[in-house]
Amino acid sequence: MYNYDYTSSKTIRTEFTYAGISDYSGSTKEIREYDYAGALRRRTNFNYLHETNGAYVTLHILDRITDTFVYSGVGTLVAKSQVSYDAYAPLYAAANAIRHDAAYGPGYTTGRATNL
Repeated sequence: MYNYDYTSSKTIRTEFTYAGISDYSGSTKEIREYDYAGALRRRTNFNYLHETNGAYVTLHILDRITDTFVYSGVGTLVAKSQVSYDAYAPLYAAANAIRHDAAYGPGYTTGRATNL
C-alpha cells in the first residue's frame, strides 16, 4: 500500500503484519512505514485484550487494543499508550432495575475502556 507524504511530496511505503490464522481476529499486529529511499521511518506494534484474557474470545470481542508502542526507524521507543478494559471498581447492581436482565450484572464482561 502506498500513501502520499504531503511534507516531502514523496511516496512512502506502508507494510502491515496481521495476527496469525489461529487468532481468528485478523487484527493488525504491526505497521511499518518507510521513506522514499526505502529506510524504515516508524514501526508501530499493537497488543490486544483477547491475547491475555480468554473471556473476551468467547464473547467475540477481538478488537480491543491494550498496548500501542511506536518506535523510530532505529528502534527507539518514542510513544506508548496502554488501555484497561472492564476495570469497574466499585460497581453496584441497582436493586429492582426495570427491564434489567440479571445475567448482565456488574461483573459482566463488556469490553469498555475504563483506564487510559
